[in-house]
Amino acid sequence: MSEFKNINYENKIRIALSAYAANIIGSDCFSFSKKKNSLLNSVILNFYQKADCSISIRIREYKQSLVNSLTRNDAKINDKAISLIVHGKETELKKIYTEKTKSDANWTITLSMKTVQLLTDDHSSSEEKYYNSPAIYIKALLEEYSRLPYYQREKIIFKNILDDINTAIKCCYAIKLTNIYGKHFYVKPYMVENDPLSMYQYIIGYNYRYNEDNSSEVLGIRLSRLKDAEIQYYQDGTLTPYENKKIQQALRSKGVQFVSGSSSEISLWLSDEGIRKYNGQQHLRPLGRIDDKDNHIYHFDCTEIQILFYFLRFGKDARIISPDSLKDQFKEFYNEAYKAYK
Repeated sequence: MSEFKNINYENKIRIALSAYAANIIGSDCFSFSKKKNSLLNSVILNFYQKADCSISIRIREYKQSLVNSLTRNDAKINDKAISLIVHGKETELKKIYTEKTKSDANWTITLSMKTVQLLTDDHSSSEEKYYNSPAIYIKALLEEYSRLPYYQREKIIFKNILDDINTAIKCCYAIKLTNIYGKHFYVKPYMVENDPLSMYQYIIGYNYRYNEDNSSEVLGIRLSRLKDAEIQYYQDGTLTPYENKKIQQALRSKGVQFVSGSSSEISLWLSDEGIRKYNGQQHLRPLGRIDDKDNHIYHFDCTEIQILFYFLRFGKDARIISPDSLKDQFKEFYNEAYKAYK
């Protein structure tokens, strides 16, 4: 019996990870509201097809791409040339992913039945040609996963939800989204979009039942804040011209991260240093206009939370003029910080 088919009856397996991978995965469990076993099984099931450490898959694709690139005139040298090139690629991948690496954390994980089936079927167990045991292959998957940017890891963990959302967009179906707090949103999906720095994925759409729960008619929700997505096959998800216009206006004025918030008219004063910071710090920056009479005063039509996120770090170089409710939030924040240092 092959090593990949020789998983114990409890479906438990010991994995030795680097400290870096263990820290990233632990952080993702918190960020994605997932238990460790659930997250690790999701990585294996949702990532193995795309992972470079799935050497048998990469080699098959690489060989096919070479065959497709050759013309009939190359037929006599095809087999030999392809074998040499493929062997070189295979050697490169084996050196990267199968050589022993430092291990700092030893975890025991329980594999789901789907994961066991994946590892032991004839297609996936072909990785045993390169890995002595399923534990070593799983380690390679997890180490590769941990070195991806956050938004790519988010897409892997929530692949099933993302696939349903993209299907709804493509086929013009409405979709029912459920967040991690159990709240439901009935949405005509518009797009899935990264924030400007490609840190997080957001689902943008028109919330066609917003009057029922006093929520915003334009919805933006982070992918990692979703628990479930259910395509509403009976509900047309085609956006009307009005709905399209509302979404595009919200994206222009608020940005992808804040489209769900209610806009307010906000004024604030910036020092010379505050103006320099505002012009130089692009991430989450709200779009404002300079006052006609005083170039130290800026006016914004955006959500209060966006102003809070962006300007709190400015300290004395930014001062809220209006509204008073937002001014009080800044005062409370700075007072609490002051008390913590007394």
